[in-house]
Amino acid sequence: MKKPPQPMKAVVISEPRICDIDDMEALAYEAEMQYVRKDPEVKYILCTPLDDVQIGDSVDLVYNINKRSYQHKYISRSNSFNTSGGFYYTNGRPA
Repeated sequence: MKKPPQPMKAVVISEPRICDIDDMEALAYEAEMQYVRKDPEVKYILCTPLDDVQIGDSVDLVYNINKRSYQHKYISRSNSFNTSGGFYYTNGRPA
């Protein structure tokens, strides 16, 4: 039985931008991987425009075998930084 991938910790060191990763253009940012048995190493982390990452944040990552890159473990969450107009209930009241 296959074990689920263990999340890795990393510290964000740059803002997301379009990068060329393994001959593939993708939105990514640089982060310092916090390895347990190795020295820290800076790598590109794949993200989406909805991902709210800021320099100095600690993020959880998993390795995506198909894309041969690290990406966020959790789904993007909407917040005031990545949405415009605010949050509203279905009846039109502000949340």
